[in-house]
Amino acid sequence: MTGGTTIAGQIERLIVRLDGAGVCEGCVTDRLGLSIPAQADVVTRALGGTRGFERTRDICTLCGNGRTVTRHRAK
Repeated sequence: MTGGTTIAGQIERLIVRLDGAGVCEGCVTDRLGLSIPAQADVVTRALGGTRGFERTRDICTLCGNGRTVTRHRAK
């Protein structure tokens, strides 16, 4: 994924813009107005463990709920 204009690119850019803060898939779906919530799940799972992206169980920065979140840590 390269951060283009695809849904995957939009999700990637949103997570990078949060500058290390973790965001859950529900909030990604809401913020981007995605019609299919599973899109966020597929993309965030693919990003986890690549190019500074990680998925962990934590508190979502946007909704405050304990969930699996994805964050990007600049290297």
